[in-house]
Amino acid sequence: MSNFVQHEPCPRCGSRDNLGVWDDGHKWCFGCGYYILRSGIETLKTLANTKNNNKNERSQSAAVCLPDDFTINLPAEPLQWLRKYGITDVEIVNNHIGWSESNGYLVYPCFGVYGSLLCYQGRYFCQYPTNQRFYTSGQVEKTYHILENNFDYPNTICLVEDMVSCIKIAKHVSCMPLFGSTIKTERFIHLGNIYTNLIIWLDKDKAQYAVKRGKAAEAFFDTVRVIITEKDPKDYDNRQLRRYLSQS
Repeated sequence: MSNFVQHEPCPRCGSRDNLGVWDDGHKWCFGCGYYILRSGIETLKTLANTKNNNKNERSQSAAVCLPDDFTINLPAEPLQWLRKYGITDVEIVNNHIGWSESNGYLVYPCFGVYGSLLCYQGRYFCQYPTNQRFYTSGQVEKTYHILENNFDYPNTICLVEDMVSCIKIAKHVSCMPLFGSTIKTERFIHLGNIYTNLIIWLDKDKAQYAVKRGKAAEAFFDTVRVIITEKDPKDYDNRQLRRYLSQS
């Protein structure tokens, strides 16, 4: 996982400090979405697939754009809410978490390998939201926003409902948010080509569904585990998360 280094002026929109710089060489503007890929040598296979991958990302993200007033400056209430779950400033920046004042929601954007915005989810903080608690834009079911960590649990992917839980669990095992609770078989097929082990950790009210989908996933993974807890993963500290993840 890359780490945030500093802010720089953006060459596209002219912002004084909206261009974030990471230690792996990639840069991203929190204002206009300007993106520079990671530094390093690209393989011939990667170069050959670049055109098609860019086309796929453009197709998926054609109707998706961040709110016009998206900003990295978080108000006190959503910032304190993130702090309650132990989310640090570095994690906020590394995951491009922002705010939309006009909509009254915290924004979790998901980008493709080539910089296209694939989808985003907003969590409302306004007192009387006219919609449900979350707003999602883009094809979430086709987005694989994976935070990699293969140190403790190699070749393993954990599926959770929300981005905050994903950030916390990714400290221990590779994790992907569903931005909801639906897990289609297509996702098992895709992830089964990358990982050999699967963990499903949904909210308690989805326990029966999680077990059912876990059974379906056994055709695509060597091992499948379903974790059911009283609270959301984000409600637990690192010690508790390690305990649940280590249980067979």
